[in-house]
Amino acid sequence: MLRSLLERLRNDFHVAAAEVGDQDLWNSAVVGVACVTNHPPQADSVLDHLLAVVDANPEIEIVGLQRELVRPN
Repeated sequence: MLRSLLERLRNDFHVAAAEVGDQDLWNSAVVGVACVTNHPPQADSVLDHLLAVVDANPEIEIVGLQRELVRPN
């Protein structure tokens, strides 16, 4: 299920998505998603839509969320 979710996020939202933690735990995953754009509100919009899709899946429970905006120097 996780593999298909990551593929869907990559294909539907054109983001980088990967399991970045808890690989040794069954039925738990930490997923990282990166969206690159030159317009920060666009990144927020993409991530909001992505999160809505994930949250709508009854088999997935989001227990934490962290967002970080990185701007070039």
